[in-house]
Amino acid sequence: MHESDRHAARRDAEAALVAEELNLLIDGAQGHAIYLLDAEGRITIWNKGAERLKGWCEDEVVGKESAIFYPPDAVAAGRPAEDLATAVREGRLETEDWRVRKDGSEFLADVSITALRNDDGSLRGFAKIVSDITGRRASEEALRSQQSHLRSILSTVPDAMVVIDDQGLIVSFSAAAERLFGYQEAELLGVNVSRLMPSPDRERHDAYIRRFLETGEKRIIGIGRVVFAERKDGSTFPMELSIGEASSDSHPLFTGFIRDLTERQRTEARLESLQSELIHVSRVSAMGTMASTLAHELNQPLTAVANYVEAIRDLLADPDPADMPMVRDALDDTAKEALRAGHIVR
Repeated sequence: MHESDRHAARRDAEAALVAEELNLLIDGAQGHAIYLLDAEGRITIWNKGAERLKGWCEDEVVGKESAIFYPPDAVAAGRPAEDLATAVREGRLETEDWRVRKDGSEFLADVSITALRNDDGSLRGFAKIVSDITGRRASEEALRSQQSHLRSILSTVPDAMVVIDDQGLIVSFSAAAERLFGYQEAELLGVNVSRLMPSPDRERHDAYIRRFLETGEKRIIGIGRVVFAERKDGSTFPMELSIGEASSDSHPLFTGFIRDLTERQRTEARLESLQSELIHVSRVSAMGTMASTLAHELNQPLTAVANYVEAIRDLLADPDPADMPMVRDALDDTAKEALRAGHIVR
């Protein structure tokens, strides 16, 4: 055997080995259907993964058009030819679409179609990779539904909610918090929560977190307290703050539930003002009652004094020595009534 023949035989053996290993790799791709089409869209190579996923064995599909994997409505709409044309035009097509198994059942597939070309640029065929993502999509939809439900709940909760990580950076900012502080969530994601605090709490907050992480001292975790916060416009307001702790991937998260106390404190101040006014009115009313009582009590002795004085005036208008004892008695009674009035005033 000539040396050139030996080299050719060695190359052929290496190529066969590479092809065998490649086929083993393709056939072992779990959950993926990998197959080739010729330039007209007919199946030329069909791997074990395709057989497991779609149900057809290689003998049943080789030479068939790939349209057999499309639902009837997609075939009627010309989708198979359109997908191949897109792959030819753009070089590659990636999409998520419904496909059909041998038993007629449909599944949601992640489809990749790559146009294969010869060295001269002419179209040689297509490589297709298909995987079933029905279960994954259902899980994603369920997760999105749960997240949407949670967001709808949080958007209606009157208390604002702010979630931060162990560095004090904001990772969630509820709709109620947006209304309360004047920020949009996008403005604060990744921003230190101290942005929402006035001095001196702003400068002290990171030290609070470090102390908790180092010592586990729960000075405010699970304990409601009244503090002041700062809005986007710089105004401050009192709030009731309750903080809860949760773990996520071994990193703690802290959730702050915030209730604006501005209206409550305004109401309390108004109630105190009304209470003071009520006390004042009560005092004025009591003074009026006392004045009325004093007027009634004083009226009696003063009336008596006036009557005695008028009687004495009439007696002295035409003096008669015989009336002198009566005049003296009237003067004594006058003095007594005047003294009585003085006692009432005292």
